[in-house]
Amino acid sequence: MEELNKKLENLHRIYLHLNAQKEFFKKKWMKARSVSSIDKYSEKTKQYRELAYRCSNLSYTLSRLQRLGKEKADEYDREWIKQEYNGRLNRKKNNRQKYLSLHQYVPWFMQLSFGSDYGTFKCDCCGGTFYHSPSTIKLAGKVRYNCCCGHCTNRIISRDWNSSPYC
Repeated sequence: MEELNKKLENLHRIYLHLNAQKEFFKKKWMKARSVSSIDKYSEKTKQYRELAYRCSNLSYTLSRLQRLGKEKADEYDREWIKQEYNGRLNRKKNNRQKYLSLHQYVPWFMQLSFGSDYGTFKCDCCGGTFYHSPSTIKLAGKVRYNCCCGHCTNRIISRDWNSSPYC
């Protein structure tokens, strides 16, 4: 216990020194005029910032082990990893469900305006003729409508995503 306290005190002293060096080189970096000195002081600042971060992280780990003990700390780590893993699985499942149930659109041209004129197209959804940029509507990666007008695209996408791409 005494040895661990001494290590923590030494780490704190090292951290303060590294932080002071980081601030020193940061000031030099801000005052530098030539590109080479800017690069040199920028690199030194990054190095000392990284070292101070590592020292802080080590100090946190040691103090955590001192407070909890190895077995308790390992148990907390296992629980945290399990929760993180389950959270990722839930996010993946939700994103997969969105992918399978919500429509996506791919415009043929970059301009999503009803006023633009790209030629004459026939809508696969409503059968109407239109002149603006058509789009492809997909559901779960499969093409549902290959050539869809802006009105049908707005209707389908606003139903799923509450937004209208064509204006």
